Amino acid sequence: MCDQTKYRKIHGPFLLSPLVSSEVINITGVQNVNNCMMLCRMKGCSVIVAMTTTSTVCRLLILKGLSLSNTILDSPSAVGSEAGSQVLVNADINATLAAMIKNSSVKLLNSSTGRIGSVQLVNITLTGCYRIEVAGARGGDNLYKSTISGKGSWVAGSFNLTAGTQLTIVVGQAGGMVSESSATKDCGGGGGGGSFVYRTADGQLLIAA
Repeated sequence: MCDQTKYRKIHGPFLLSPLVSSEVINITGVQNVNNCMMLCRMKGCSVIVAMTTTSTVCRLLILKGLSLSNTILDSPSAVGSEAGSQVLVNADINATLAAMIKNSSVKLLNSSTGRIGSVQLVNITLTGCYRIEVAGARGGDNLYKSTISGKGSWVAGSFNLTAGTQLTIVVGQAGGMVSESSATKDCGGGGGGGSFVYRTADGQLLIAA
């Protein structure tokens, strides 16, 4: 059965988030735009840029994956900004990006010691539904009495987040332990710290454990 992949023509360049990893393939000497679409199907690309001012040049953009970053992002890159170029987008590109979001994750661990955990930031660049899982830190052990502390609670939820949202994350620290030679050997270990996720802009708490 022939591939029935459909493409739609858009006006202007296609803006790609800097978080999306991609590969660009340039093919020269292509006879027409239809041949560009055939090559795109063969390569599994999502965006076609056909430049037909002199001879047809096909620029095929293949989406490779998504990486959620906690760093300050650069501006999106523009594909198809050359004069006289035609830009065609795979009709299923939104589903492709949604699958990348679903299959991408970022794991934040406690990044310091002591009673105050460090604050970590995550920038949301694609609008979608995100699952957030948080765990409270465990308590401290008492090595003198050979007792093991309990684990913190675990909470999860799904949240609709829009592009441009910044989340602040605090990961709880484990409670201090009681050593075998401690002068406070009859005391219990320290309690574990809580973990929190909230919106940076207005301090709205999303989830806590």
